Amino acid sequence: MTQVENRCVFIGTSARLGGSSRYYHAMSQEFADRGYTVVVLLDRHKTIEPKTAPSVTYVTWPSFRPTRVRDAVFFFRAVRKYKPGIVIGNFGSVNIMTVVGWAARVPVRIAWYHTMSAASELDGLISDLRIRFLRWRKRIVYRLATPLVSCSRASRADIMETFGVPERKCLVLPLLLTETRCPVEAREPYTIACVGRM
Repeated sequence: MTQVENRCVFIGTSARLGGSSRYYHAMSQEFADRGYTVVVLLDRHKTIEPKTAPSVTYVTWPSFRPTRVRDAVFFFRAVRKYKPGIVIGNFGSVNIMTVVGWAARVPVRIAWYHTMSAASELDGLISDLRIRFLRWRKRIVYRLATPLVSCSRASRADIMETFGVPERKCLVLPLLLTETRCPVEAREPYTIACVGRM
């Protein structure tokens, strides 16, 4: 990864403490423990009160989902104020954090890729024309990211095939959570399934 002079990182995630967002809140704490100033940009879901270091600042996007012009202006002003060396976009914040980060010359612009393209398209029940437009737009966004991080080899392959991202820019980093406890003592081997995108 590129060496950054300004030890400030922006992380876009959700205020809801689900599995993925817990990962990014833990990441913000890890950055803080390593001496970074951390700004976590939250969506407008119910506000959380995480345990954090004093060097972690929480701000909320102007919109419920950060996809509007006012969110881009808000983010640009935040970048001008804090001058981050790293921005990490997730879910709805990827486009704005990556594009504005590029325009503001943030050295490291990480776009996290969680959802397979086919799943997103099935969820939305959108037209073929809109799907083609969204893929074209995402190709542009992903060109501006310095690396793209996926949570599995399958999603990494999807990024390369669907959006034409070169292999050298794609990393696989599974979401590793700190809590790994089983609620009951196992007497027999269990079959464990993880169901997503219901």
